[in-house]
Amino acid sequence: MKKMYVMRASGDCTLLIIEANIVLGKDDKVEKADYYRYELLQPEKGLQEISKEDKEVE
Repeated sequence: MKKMYVMRASGDCTLLIIEANIVLGKDDKVEKADYYRYELLQPEKGLQEISKEDKEVE
């Protein structure tokens, strides 16, 4: 399993973080990927999970 993070900051001080857990099958093809999206809207409150997606990849 591989983990990948994508982070994006915008001008209004929000930070979007996408964490992906990727399961590779044979020939390094992606079998399954779980995506967790977090958004830092108010830094004093910490990260808020805004959505979770489970994707099966064919």
